Amino acid sequence: MDRVMDKQCLNDNAHEQTAEERLRESEVQLQAIFDNAFVGIMLLTGERLIARANDRVAQILGYRDPTELIGLSVRSLHLSEERFVEFGKRFFEPLRNREQPHVEYQLRRRDGSPFYCSLSGRALDTAVPADLSKGAIWILDDIDELKRIERALRESEARYRALFESASEGMLIIRDSRFVSANQAAQRMLGLNLVDGRCDLSPAELSPPYQPDGQESAVKAGQLIELTLQQGAHRFEWEHQRGDGGRFQVEVTLSRVRLDDKDALLVSWYDLSRQHQIDYLSDHDQLTNLPNARLLRKRLIQTLNFAGFANARVAVLTLDLDGFKHVMDSHRHEVWEQVLKTLASRLVANSPPATIVARISGDVFTLVLENAVDSAWTTQQARRIQDCLCAPLPLLNGGELCMTVCIGVALYPDDAHDAIELLRDAGSALHAAKRAGPGSLAFYTPEMTVSSANRLQLLQQLRQALQEDEFVLHYQPKIDLATATIIGGEALIRWRRPDGAMISPGDFIPLVETTDLVHPVGQWVLRTALHQMRIWSAASLPPQQVSINIAGPQFASETLPDEIAAMLAETGIAPHLFQIELLESLLLDDPEKARRQLIAIRKLGVTVALDDFGTGYSSLAYLSGFPVDILKIDRSFVNNLAEDAGNLAIIRATIAMAHGLGIRVVAEGVETDAQIALLHRLGCDLVQGYRTGRPMPAGDFARLIAADPVTMLPPALIKLTTQGVLIVEDDPVQRRLLSAQLANQGLAIFAVDCAEAVWEILADEQIYLLIADYGLPGMDGITLMEQTRERHPDIVRIMLSAASEAAIPSGAINRGGVFRYLTKPCRTEDLRAAAHEGVQLARMLRQTQNEFAPRSEMPPPVNRGQPRP
Repeated sequence: MDRVMDKQCLNDNAHEQTAEERLRESEVQLQAIFDNAFVGIMLLTGERLIARANDRVAQILGYRDPTELIGLSVRSLHLSEERFVEFGKRFFEPLRNREQPHVEYQLRRRDGSPFYCSLSGRALDTAVPADLSKGAIWILDDIDELKRIERALRESEARYRALFESASEGMLIIRDSRFVSANQAAQRMLGLNLVDGRCDLSPAELSPPYQPDGQESAVKAGQLIELTLQQGAHRFEWEHQRGDGGRFQVEVTLSRVRLDDKDALLVSWYDLSRQHQIDYLSDHDQLTNLPNARLLRKRLIQTLNFAGFANARVAVLTLDLDGFKHVMDSHRHEVWEQVLKTLASRLVANSPPATIVARISGDVFTLVLENAVDSAWTTQQARRIQDCLCAPLPLLNGGELCMTVCIGVALYPDDAHDAIELLRDAGSALHAAKRAGPGSLAFYTPEMTVSSANRLQLLQQLRQALQEDEFVLHYQPKIDLATATIIGGEALIRWRRPDGAMISPGDFIPLVETTDLVHPVGQWVLRTALHQMRIWSAASLPPQQVSINIAGPQFASETLPDEIAAMLAETGIAPHLFQIELLESLLLDDPEKARRQLIAIRKLGVTVALDDFGTGYSSLAYLSGFPVDILKIDRSFVNNLAEDAGNLAIIRATIAMAHGLGIRVVAEGVETDAQIALLHRLGCDLVQGYRTGRPMPAGDFARLIAADPVTMLPPALIKLTTQGVLIVEDDPVQRRLLSAQLANQGLAIFAVDCAEAVWEILADEQIYLLIADYGLPGMDGITLMEQTRERHPDIVRIMLSAASEAAIPSGAINRGGVFRYLTKPCRTEDLRAAAHEGVQLARMLRQTQNEFAPRSEMPPPVNRGQPRP
């Protein structure tokens, strides 16, 4: 018994020691936290004396060691007795109510210097209300630097606000595209009375619906704000509207600034009303009140900057009245002044909205058309302007005057990127139009800037090049998409200088076609192409159809059919192997003459292609009256074909209508495999472009047509013409037999032993026909046919079975939708006939799907693999 009690005492002692150890360990941890805290901590007695303090408190208050604080009254930390009493009310009173106050207060350090601190605390006794007899805990942090920064910010903001408010110019702040603040000057100008200058107004609410240039205020303001946020600053003129409806113009300077860590815009206004009259007189023509050349340049620069940001096109039209000098010589100045003012009014009334109309000098006017869609739209606007100016003008003396006008056009960014160059180019185009005769219209081309001396020098060099045989023909292949074969090429002229430099046709053909060189150069191309074809024929190369381009003056010559006939007879080339290419515009200048010319050429057996279709009149209904064999879709419609639904719809419709008229279609400018695949799906007949072959010398072209197309043409093109047949047969003997029976038939044969392997083949290869045995392991043939029909309805299906499986045909036809049912073993001729008919049906199904697919549908790129061994 005594032993048991001794043992119990030992256990009790051990437990007491363990508890004491845990208590000491806890105290050590708490002391470590207390001493190393990032904030100051003090324990106060009920008499508000400091009982304990950590290192951070000593550091904040300026003491070297926290023991120096022990026994000090917190009264000594305050700046004055009054402040101590005030602090007691703000801090100690909440403590008595068991609250945890948090105050920002000013105490003083050991050296007497004041500082701002953040104070929070808690009473140590649990009574409510607490009498604080057990003291309290203070948690203190130094926020003196933060307060200093806040003071500096307040002072800076006050200075800014004083400058902002006292500025004589209107100043505003824009955030999130809305005015949020306006100074007194801006409020006076707008007729506003804001509280503290704060507001929430959009620029459109402080502006008329449209700006003086015709642009919608809301749209233009949003674009200018976005432009400034990108560029950092922008300056422009703007018309605002007061609440009473009155309007005023200001010069606006927008500057991007950072406010509250967000982008904002500082707006400053310069009131233009004081200078408006002076500026108006210096910027406007006093006779017509239109902008003069000075203001035109200024506004054109702004317009081009805006167009560059908005990715828009701008057209500059320079007009000159035909024979106006005669009007001035024949009438008093009152008459011709009346003519100019009337014509100016007509220009303004008949121009598109937002057009800048300016009088440059004398009888020369310039128009700036924003958002010029394309050349066709610009031509339409120019013709409309010509028509309105040609209407009879009533004169003061009772008579009438009819005027015609020549117009020169330059486009941004097509022709130039700055205002001076664009005006210069429009002037050059006007000179070209004047040379063409009264009422003419001309678009700028780079050749117009060539000086007369350079033009004469180049013309002389071209004459010498013709005599010295410096011209050569390069040939660009045309590819048949149905067979992936080269069926011909287009002969393209090149100029090889004596030093070996090759001159692009774009650098000299425009000059050739506008001079007397057009006929001898055209005859050289005709003769050289046909003689080259005879050389290829003599070398036993596969016959190829070669086309040449015919220029307008050459086509207009009545001797062209005879020249072609003579060269065909001289070279012995079969007429059907020769083709001429014409621009569609040539057929529309004189339709009846063009029709007679084409009929004469077609009688020779020569085919006719219409080049760059889509860039001119582009009406197949109108062109159906001309004997045309080939339609060449312009490269501008092929570019971005996979991304542009509009171009896709145009090409699909063109192909469908051309095929309906018995006309084959060539797509020019093909540069990617995706374009080839998409054009193949659309049913395009031929393609031509860098992806299938760049223009090349005659020797390289000969090697190309002599080689195996598989080795020379893009693999993606070869894949498109692969007519795959998939055999599914689990018996290896039967599988090899069926593959051998279909060998050498122009088909790519794939063979697998089970239904599960079918889907991988169908995903990777161009399969037209599926031949499957009924008795397959895992999945019977009818189920396979049924699933294939659901997933790939354009694949034709043939079922094989043993003669004993007589009940299968009805199931195969009803569920699997099979095209043929054959009994094993199959006769070779029966299997081959069924395979060829099935492949032909599959091609027809795919062509029908493409023709009747929705216009908005974008056919996916074809993903086909090479035939497997």
